[in-house]
Amino acid sequence: MRMFLVLLAVGAGTFAGYLVGDRGEVDLMSGMIGAAALLAIAMAWMMPADAPRRTVSLRPRGARPAPVVERPALTPEDAARQREQERILSGAQVAVRLVETGRNQIAVIKVLRTYLDIGLKDGKDLSDRAKQGGRPLVAEAMGASRARDFAREMENAGGRLEFEETATR
Repeated sequence: MRMFLVLLAVGAGTFAGYLVGDRGEVDLMSGMIGAAALLAIAMAWMMPADAPRRTVSLRPRGARPAPVVERPALTPEDAARQREQERILSGAQVAVRLVETGRNQIAVIKVLRTYLDIGLKDGKDLSDRAKQGGRPLVAEAMGASRARDFAREMENAGGRLEFEETATR
């Protein structure tokens, strides 16, 4: 880019000199061309020589590796609870309880509202009860696949769900 601006300045200056020499006097056209030459030289002088080249590529970029998330090791009690939850989720319908909300209560409320189709006040009441140590029942009968998705989204939001078997299977 710098070289292009220098060449533009040299060309404009040469053309302005030709016009002045041909006519014998400085007119508006040769003045404008001379000003353009000075502007091109000034821009070339201001542009750093070691500026990185910007290129546009139509090829897709390579996949970036996913960030590594360190998860704590499972205790035997946690592993047993997970196995029990998976056994319960093997059924067609499950009951869902909100166990904890984590630090981001707003994200938990958004997930609750999305999956339970409830209002803001109801979602806040459920998350407040879970935050105070209660384990509110958020759904009496939910499909197992939807409950898995619900639990995954809730975990991403910072909360945790627990599943129970329903009376109607």
